Amino acid sequence: MQSTGAIVLGILQGLTEFLPVSSSGHLILAENFFGFRGGLCFDAFIHLGTLGAVLLYFWRDWLSLLKGVREPGPGRRLWGLLLVGTLPGAFAGVLLENAASHYFRSASLVAGMLILMSLPMILGEILGRKTKGFMDLGLKGAFLIGLAQALALIPGTSRSGITISAALLLGLQREEAARFSFLLSAPIIAGAGLLEGIRALVGGFPPVLMFWGWLTAFISGILAIHFLLRFLRTHTLYPFVVYRVLLGALIFLLASPALAAPPLTRVVTLFTAQGPAERIFEDHPRGVTTGLLLPGGRYVLAAYPEVREAVFIEALLPGGESLSARLAAYDPFTELAFLQLSRQVPEVERLHFLSSWPRAGSRIFLVSAVGGRGVYPGWVLRAPALRRVKGFLRADLMEVFLTRKVSGPLFLRDGTFCGFYVHSAQAYGRALAEASWVIRQAFRRFRDQGKVEWAWLGVEAVPVSRALAQTLGLSPPTGLILTRIYPDSPAARAGLRVGKTPLAVGNQIYPRGSDIIVQAGGISLSSPADLLDLVLSRPPGSTLRLKIWRKGHFRYIRIKLARRPLE
Repeated sequence: MQSTGAIVLGILQGLTEFLPVSSSGHLILAENFFGFRGGLCFDAFIHLGTLGAVLLYFWRDWLSLLKGVREPGPGRRLWGLLLVGTLPGAFAGVLLENAASHYFRSASLVAGMLILMSLPMILGEILGRKTKGFMDLGLKGAFLIGLAQALALIPGTSRSGITISAALLLGLQREEAARFSFLLSAPIIAGAGLLEGIRALVGGFPPVLMFWGWLTAFISGILAIHFLLRFLRTHTLYPFVVYRVLLGALIFLLASPALAAPPLTRVVTLFTAQGPAERIFEDHPRGVTTGLLLPGGRYVLAAYPEVREAVFIEALLPGGESLSARLAAYDPFTELAFLQLSRQVPEVERLHFLSSWPRAGSRIFLVSAVGGRGVYPGWVLRAPALRRVKGFLRADLMEVFLTRKVSGPLFLRDGTFCGFYVHSAQAYGRALAEASWVIRQAFRRFRDQGKVEWAWLGVEAVPVSRALAQTLGLSPPTGLILTRIYPDSPAARAGLRVGKTPLAVGNQIYPRGSDIIVQAGGISLSSPADLLDLVLSRPPGSTLRLKIWRKGHFRYIRIKLARRPLE
């Protein structure tokens, strides 16, 4: 995240913290839809900016509070109200910290809570008498408002919205309800902000970004407090209810089902210590990448370039548990690694693999654990995408557009695992992702053999056009005409041929006399991807039966597939 992102999040935090629209919910939406990602630690630290706004704006109340330490009066009574009102939220924060970090940060949950928690605001306006000041509250009333504040741990609830609603139901005037809500926020914000701010600084979060986030939250927070207190003197909460319902409905309509679909309990944060073993305990930032817990709960899929030089790997599970991991196998073909955890972990959600190619134009979602858990939308541009990688033509990749390019698993709207993006996999500036059906085969071979090997035929071909088929007398017009045979490949040893003389047919040039592969393994071929994918689905050493067209006649050839070379 750059300074612009920190400033945007700071302004958003300051404005929405005191308006009954949920600040944490808006921060999560900014992360998911616009890529401004700070994570829970950054969110909590910029809360200190809003804490400064509360302390400055209500300085007279805090001065009265300090006087109440030595002498009885309104200040001492305020001490009691704030203490009793703070306890429920403090206990809830300690008990549900992990859940707030990992399970309460989805856009679908935010949308649901925005709509659901509009109901207490409506009830507060309808049923509240609106005759009391907050100093008329008893300890029981303060405790009930504190219980309401504890619900604000769930993003989308709105701490100010739920506490103002509770205060209205207890008979407070609107302005007095908002005033007590703001005062009650100070202890909770101070505790969470200081703790998580220290964690963020220790964890290497840039101090300059923390400063910009704090400053903008402080300034915008003062403006929001002043506006809401004046607004509630003559207006109801209904405009905020309308805003919350419309925003929640819009999120549900556009993206929340998809953002809720990926099995987030399978997304693992991987911390890697790079470099020589004697330096792994030095105070320097560690590498962070995203892994996917595979079926069985013992292995994690990761991008090999990001764990290649790691001398130590720590896997942080969504529930907060940390386990050591080691590199168990590496597939040079897909550039994916299989990491073995120190022990088997329980699987909360099932991982569904897509067994075919996703349609072009399908919406996909990248789940990343870098900088905090986030879900980023994208689209499939082409699947499969024929690309030449390290000298070989490949058809196991799909071309995708991603709103954030970091390594991680890809999911469809229904939560089906459709691929894995490795950040180094680029072609002409476009992102290439490994298909899930290839990953599934790689994982099966790793479990069965302890290593991953792929079959290889050693040919390149292009589809036969209708005009070429008519010229050659081939009916029906189907198959692939060979354009290249790799030296010392199974195809070369089996005697497949590529013509050397060019043949012009229409606006296309073909090698005259080349073999045409019509079928492979009894399956008719219409594109090079059909042949390449068929070969990948078979183990090295297996036999593939080809039906070819050569010099006006069909022939059948059996070829023993070899192990795919690395280069």
